[in-house]
Amino acid sequence: MTRSHLTSTLVRAMKLGRWMVLSLALVPASLAAQTTLPPLPDTTGWGVHVLTLVRDPAGGIWAGTYGRGIYVLPAGGVAWEQIKS
Repeated sequence: MTRSHLTSTLVRAMKLGRWMVLSLALVPASLAAQTTLPPLPDTTGWGVHVLTLVRDPAGGIWAGTYGRGIYVLPAGGVAWEQIKS
């Protein structure tokens, strides 16, 4: 499954108002690949409520949030990218 296919699948799931758990994204990975995570963008100062975190086969980290959408941190990345439809 390519990153663009995974992105479009998650965006479709958001449009339907449902969350999907993709078992393919739940693969074991070494924690040495990403030891610290940058904070998610927060414009309110109250923090971002994260519902789930998964690591994709390429080493990227996906974060599903409550009310803020989906963010991805590419493997070795330093900033989160928001997935927009």
